[in-house]
Amino acid sequence: MIELTAVTAIIKHVSLRAEKHGPEEVPACDLKIETDQPNSILAFFGSQLLDSLYWRAPTAEDFTQSELEGVEPVSDRPNLRNAALVGPFGVQYDGAGYTVRIDYGIDSTTEIAIHDVRINAITIDPKEGGSVTLKLRAQFGVDEKLAGRLGVMIGREVTLSLEPPAANDERLAA
Repeated sequence: MIELTAVTAIIKHVSLRAEKHGPEEVPACDLKIETDQPNSILAFFGSQLLDSLYWRAPTAEDFTQSELEGVEPVSDRPNLRNAALVGPFGVQYDGAGYTVRIDYGIDSTTEIAIHDVRINAITIDPKEGGSVTLKLRAQFGVDEKLAGRLGVMIGREVTLSLEPPAANDERLAA
């Protein structure tokens, strides 16, 4: 299951729609999110995906990076395996029961917390140097207040967390 903790992301699109719940239509939202992440995030989508797209070229300088506090080390596989493949690439993933948290305001008491979120429509765009642009869609029920708060964030950079459901959550089978 994918998990993101306090990452910088851009709210690319907010789409309000109606969703059927039995005979009733309820308001729902599709939130499209984009974030640049280290290529290690590919491990969430399968054990072979990172090795399929990246490697360390034998001609690459063999150096050891000194560790800096608060700075993540460079990927041990920074080179694209085949630069002729041009992303983005779709990734099969559909997960339910997530929580999306968006920093909003000056402290955690004003954050936007959205529960019971379905994550899908994921694409990855691998970049030379060991990073990946990750795009995903979050789908959830919405009310007027939340719709308004999200609407003013379109195109803005935010700090976002994506929390997977608990391991015993029955929605995992969805």
